[in-house]
Amino acid sequence: MPRVILTGVAKKDGNQFTAVCPELEVASFGDTVEESLDMLEEALEVYLEELADLGYLDQKFQECGVAVLDDIPDKGEEVQASTLPGQVNRTYVMKIPVLTAG
Repeated sequence: MPRVILTGVAKKDGNQFTAVCPELEVASFGDTVEESLDMLEEALEVYLEELADLGYLDQKFQECGVAVLDDIPDKGEEVQASTLPGQVNRTYVMKIPVLTAG
């Protein structure tokens, strides 16, 4: 099944943490770093499903330079150390939503 690799970047923002996927410009927030990154993953899933339903998924990937890959493992997450102080990165391997004929 085709997949894409996306990045989540979380940092402290006032009393909460903001997480952003720079490739697709999708954002979320939470009370902790983990919660903000988990909420970002949910937001990405919904966003990709909506783009697929509207028929814009391929166009969005092309506009944002996101590569669709066939030879990567099932969905998984890897928390990585960041090179910037106060920031945590997470890599998402997201399944591409299957388009259904309507």
